[in-house]
Amino acid sequence: MRRKSNLNNQCSKNARRMCANKTHESEEQIAARNAAQQIRTAEIRRQESREQRDERLRQNILITRSARERHIATFRELERERQQTNRALTRASFVRLAFEYAPDINYSTHTKIIIGAMDKICQYCQASKFRNETIGMCCASGKVVLAPPPIPPEPLKSFLAGESDDSKLFLRKIRKFNSCFQMTSFGATKICLLTSNGNNFVTTFKIQGQVYHKIGSLMPMPNDDPKFLQIYFKGSCEERVTTRCLHNFIEQAEERAIVESLENFFENYNQLIQLFKRVSPQLRNDNYQIVIKADKVPSGKHAGRFNAPTVDEVAVIMVGDPVNNRDLKIIRRDSTVHIISDLYRSYDALQYPLIFWQGQDEYHINIKQRDPITGNEINKKVSSMNYYAHRLMIRLNQDNYILRYRQLFHQYVVDMFAKIESERLRYIRYNQAKLRSDKYIHLRDAITRNIDENLNANDIGTAYKIRPEEIDQIISVEIPDPLTDSELFNIVTSHMIHGLCGTFNMTSPCMEEGRCKKRFPKPFTNDTITEFDGYPLYRRRDPEHGGHTFTMRKPNSINEVEIDNRWVFPYSPLLSKAYKAHINVEFCSSVKSIKYICKYVNKGSDLAVFEIQDINKNDEIHLAVHLENDQRVYFIEENIFQRAFETPKTTLTEFFTLCQKSDVFGQFAKTLLYTDVPRYFTWNKIGKKWEPRKQGKPHPSIPGIFKAKTLGRLYTVHPKQRECFFLRLLLVIIHGPTSFEYLRTVNDRVFNTYQDACCELQLMEADNHWDLPLADAALTFTPNNIRQLFAIILTTCFPTQSSTLWEKYKNYMTEDILHRIRRTNQCPNLDFTPEMYNEVLVLFEDLCILISNLPLSHHGMSSPDRPAADLVNTDLQREKQYNDVDLATIIVNNEPLLTAEQKNIYNRIMLTVEADQGGFFFLDAPCGTGKTFLISLILAKTRSQQKIALAIASSGIAATLLDGGRTAHSVLKLP
Repeated sequence: MRRKSNLNNQCSKNARRMCANKTHESEEQIAARNAAQQIRTAEIRRQESREQRDERLRQNILITRSARERHIATFRELERERQQTNRALTRASFVRLAFEYAPDINYSTHTKIIIGAMDKICQYCQASKFRNETIGMCCASGKVVLAPPPIPPEPLKSFLAGESDDSKLFLRKIRKFNSCFQMTSFGATKICLLTSNGNNFVTTFKIQGQVYHKIGSLMPMPNDDPKFLQIYFKGSCEERVTTRCLHNFIEQAEERAIVESLENFFENYNQLIQLFKRVSPQLRNDNYQIVIKADKVPSGKHAGRFNAPTVDEVAVIMVGDPVNNRDLKIIRRDSTVHIISDLYRSYDALQYPLIFWQGQDEYHINIKQRDPITGNEINKKVSSMNYYAHRLMIRLNQDNYILRYRQLFHQYVVDMFAKIESERLRYIRYNQAKLRSDKYIHLRDAITRNIDENLNANDIGTAYKIRPEEIDQIISVEIPDPLTDSELFNIVTSHMIHGLCGTFNMTSPCMEEGRCKKRFPKPFTNDTITEFDGYPLYRRRDPEHGGHTFTMRKPNSINEVEIDNRWVFPYSPLLSKAYKAHINVEFCSSVKSIKYICKYVNKGSDLAVFEIQDINKNDEIHLAVHLENDQRVYFIEENIFQRAFETPKTTLTEFFTLCQKSDVFGQFAKTLLYTDVPRYFTWNKIGKKWEPRKQGKPHPSIPGIFKAKTLGRLYTVHPKQRECFFLRLLLVIIHGPTSFEYLRTVNDRVFNTYQDACCELQLMEADNHWDLPLADAALTFTPNNIRQLFAIILTTCFPTQSSTLWEKYKNYMTEDILHRIRRTNQCPNLDFTPEMYNEVLVLFEDLCILISNLPLSHHGMSSPDRPAADLVNTDLQREKQYNDVDLATIIVNNEPLLTAEQKNIYNRIMLTVEADQGGFFFLDAPCGTGKTFLISLILAKTRSQQKIALAIASSGIAATLLDGGRTAHSVLKLP
């Protein structure tokens, strides 16, 4: 041992001496030493055999790969720690920044606030963007190529310039002028605020619900005034102008002059109007209609260019002939209106003639994308989102006139966003085969998540309660001192003062029944007080106790009034100074005060607004749970045979396959639980198999095994799915199962059910708590009541040994049947028989089906011996048990209460029922108009005639409103 130690010390001394000598070498000596080393290495490799060379290269590969993996794993871990530290420091600095406001700091120049100039130019379409905007938001990286909007000629060009008085009037009332000439009506629920005098108060254009563009006939009905498109076919130019002004409440001479100028402008330039006037003489009578094809393109014209429809694309056909839903059809004279498809290419031009003054085509579904390099079309369509994103961009050397239309532009953007949303919903509707998931079990609750045991402490939030004195540091309702913080003083007095109301201005939008809805002016308060309901009373000092004031002019007056802290909205000095805008900041310390946020977001009734955030940043893999050969399969025509003859592979079946392998990976997998597999293996979605990880933390004892911070999440299974529930229970405790049968094997014994295997492993609690109520009921309840109690326990409480409970109490539940048969057969010594128990099981199954819609076999008990027709008879018996007297009372009391419209529907449906005729009736009306009342009366009337009437609703809540109502899933056994 001493000789070996001395030898090691000697080698260590030699190494240190050689290292010291190398540090003192000159450049010539280093070059000479390297050259000699190269010669020696080349000679050694020249003398190597082929086997020695291959072994050397293999060892070099292993050494290099191991070094890289260690370096990558170490680098990633250090990088992750660095990012977590930076985020934590950044969060902490921002949190404390609000408490440490300083007047001399210019917060508006902070790097998190400055978005920079629009100096990022797209290399494909020359669009100007901010630096953090995505590359493809303007033109999908060159795939969307559209012709620029044409420059409008006079007089529209001058009207849009905003220089003359007429131009300023035009821009101020541009939506009214567009309404004068639009050919379709705009249908949507517009959101407006009402002032105290009943006038609309609109700051932005807001709508809710679906948007519709509707078009009527070319000619109005007799005695009706012409509207929209019909006005273009009215008499002289003077008559048309008068009609437009009358419909849009235009009385001023200046506004009428603008309408006259635009009337002539559209007659000369709008090709849609010219087209309608050329084709209208072909409509010989009211039985004809104009149809403009959605897809047909004029000969020699490119589909991507935006040409107005021509006569070649127009057909005159008989009313009632089939047309495409996307075609535009206009009847000569009719009282009805038709909804224009938002996919029609003139959808925009018909509604916004001022913007699309030529009547040119806009978005339609046949615009194709282009190859950014060659410029050739590719087999992929331009979506509406890509189209309008391209349309709305600002570009170098191009004047986008669409952006000049002010309030009409606001309406146009909202309208087109609704079109984009409709297209997305339409895609979801018609592409279910592509979008449906291939998971084969119920979706688990996405809100309830378990926290991993290795959760980093930095990811756990720290609760911090703000004290009243600290509220004043981050929220203020006082006018700043103009001497010490003049910039914040100007911002607050410009943006954070409530508009004068009350005695100063009784017509203010905030006035309601003579009072301000916001309760201004607020009372003075010297100190901030936190109320029990979560709403603090902020410090608002009067001028005598340090408060500041300023003067502002009264509305509609030249007189000035002094404003103090009673009129200030709560604000954060830091945010106000950073953004120089109106930012209302409130302190929320309770659930009740949080309601203010919901009200502010929705501007309506209190609604639940919440965000689900996953605090667990680890990757999660969802693991399938299903019974053997019970995978859910969705097939379409193209893969019907493949699905029929090939069992779909799932994460569970491939886990069994992995554990069956004899290699090192298979042997290691046999040591894992199902939920641990994603830590060491990745799921190949294409090949449908588990593959060993190539990166991560190396296993300390098994080479080639790497561990990642990935979690396996089993889908939740309801106890009602008994066997699948017990299968899931086994999967979380049994290591390395090789098959479904392996899971049912306990101590070399194969059980028939997973439930029996769980019982053998003592994974389930005993049924003592269900035994006790049944034992008590057996002493005091009648057999019928005991059966009902047992049925409720079976269907809602899911006992683990239901057959044991049945065997213990079956005599008590069969006593009434035994007594009845003894009396019938006059045999007092007759004992219980299997036929009696079977009759009780039939009664049980009827109760279970009534409660849970599932037979006894789904509750861990044997099915009774009964003919299949019994189930049908049970359903018929249930539907015939209604009391005729009660039904007659409902009819007598409610028939006189029907409105005229309800009575018309009621009579029509009952005539169909009494005549034994089939039919479909769709009842559509707003909430609270009596739909349920009418349906209940129809049900009662039908049942009173000894006929079967099924009350089926789409939801459980709706079903409870109807007598005998059940859900469609329950009645029709929908999945």
